[in-house]
Amino acid sequence: MPVQPSFKVHVKEFNDYLRVLNTHAKGVSFRKVIEGEAGSILATAASKTKAAKPKKITERYKINERSGPPPEPWKKRKRNKKGQYTNQPGPKGQRTAQNSKLVDAIEVDGRLHYTSHYYPKQIWSKVKKALKEKEKEKKKRKMSGRATWYLIAKKAKCPTRTFKTLAGIKTAIKAQTAKFRSDKVENGTPIKKTFSFAIRVDNNSTACLNRNARGSFAIRSAMAGRPKQMKGNVKRGVFDDAKKRAKQYPNIYVKD
Repeated sequence: MPVQPSFKVHVKEFNDYLRVLNTHAKGVSFRKVIEGEAGSILATAASKTKAAKPKKITERYKINERSGPPPEPWKKRKRNKKGQYTNQPGPKGQRTAQNSKLVDAIEVDGRLHYTSHYYPKQIWSKVKKALKEKEKEKKKRKMSGRATWYLIAKKAKCPTRTFKTLAGIKTAIKAQTAKFRSDKVENGTPIKKTFSFAIRVDNNSTACLNRNARGSFAIRSAMAGRPKQMKGNVKRGVFDDAKKRAKQYPNIYVKD
């Protein structure tokens, strides 16, 4: 049974940062600060999450053309007058070489067809078509890891204006199944209490947490960068200038 990737981020120090930021933020509520920072962090995490490279996807699904059936030298070996095979070897031949990164098999009509095999022309054309369609699908989904952070922000009702590559993110979401958008895969939950407000972030998506996308590193890195940025902004007097505040913290100060 496959193991679902998972990780936890300790947020005590980050919560302390949010309280300090709230003391510097002028004219906005603590809830606005939380929502704005959550939006900024999720947007940065999305940018830091690696998208699949089209070239590598092509390597996985582009199969070399084959001319006819595999070589069968034994069928063309010479026979003597008695019908027996002679010692003379038949014609030489070998299988068409394929990319070593090519997928092992592809599903056609509900059955797996192995890319190392030779097939009759009718089946061969179906195999090629299935590989081409899968390649197109994978390229549309190449930003699925980034898309999980965007979906979390939307579910938590955080601002999404600072997200980049939105066209690719939305294409990935559209190309995925309904399960991909399920709250069990990723979720952002506002937690409202009498004197406090928080946002819980859950991401269990393999598309984001696999070793290539590096989603767990992305969210940790995004969170680590915010306190350092705030310290620099305090030194530069950013919070005393309305235009500079809006530029550095658009999710907090820029109105929708």
